[in-house]
Amino acid sequence: HLTGMRVLRLQYNQLEGDIQPLGQLPLLESVSVSYNKLSGTIPNIVLANRDPDWSNPDIDLELDLSYNSFEGDIPPPALYKGRCEITSLRLEGNALTGRIPDSYG
Repeated sequence: HLTGMRVLRLQYNQLEGDIQPLGQLPLLESVSVSYNKLSGTIPNIVLANRDPDWSNPDIDLELDLSYNSFEGDIPPPALYKGRCEITSLRLEGNALTGRIPDSYG
């Protein structure tokens, strides 16, 4: 099991397709999937990996989805309980539209 994973780095791998919420990684602090061929819309990934029963939900998160082929609006984070502060959010090099939701602060 990878439930203790804190960092996920998959940049420069030519990964293709949609990105899925990172379901069972409650301690994840840094995600980078930049410079791949990921496409579709960005799911509510920022906090979709947070288990609502997790006993310590406060976390700081760095998220790098840059230089892929994502499109559409930037979704707001899905908070279950606790707090998640986005310390770094990189989305450049995609075909995103709209504005960054205020909930990213």
